[in-house]
Amino acid sequence: MELWIIFWGTSVKLVLTKKTYIIIGIDDWEKLISASGKNYYLVRISFGALFIYASLDKLAFPQQFIEIVSNYQILPEFASKIVGFILPLGELILGTLLLVGLYVEVASGGLVVLTIFFTIALILRLFQEIYLIVAVSLLHQIARRI
Repeated sequence: MELWIIFWGTSVKLVLTKKTYIIIGIDDWEKLISASGKNYYLVRISFGALFIYASLDKLAFPQQFIEIVSNYQILPEFASKIVGFILPLGELILGTLLLVGLYVEVASGGLVVLTIFFTIALILRLFQEIYLIVAVSLLHQIARRI
């Protein structure tokens, strides 16, 4: 049995056996697959290191990251500060758990949730930009007619 994961245009192949269980699919939480082998460990360690690396800069300069979160204009100011402090800690803790192989299922699930929220934030910000461009374009057309 094989599982393909597409990540930023590259594919990673995981060969699955019956050793470690990972929950797959949002629709089917009960379905478990097992994963092991060199590829599994390579992917697990790579993603753990990636999230640890992503958290370090945010932890080193928390005020700048809070400003970045605030600039998305999705959350109220107080929520941006909370997310700005908690998100890097979550990335660091979950990435470390994934890297060392402790609570892999929990760490993987947590990182998936963080990634989903980040993706939703990017999509919402994209729609805000599109809405702004359309609104400015319409106002410009109205102003030219007056």
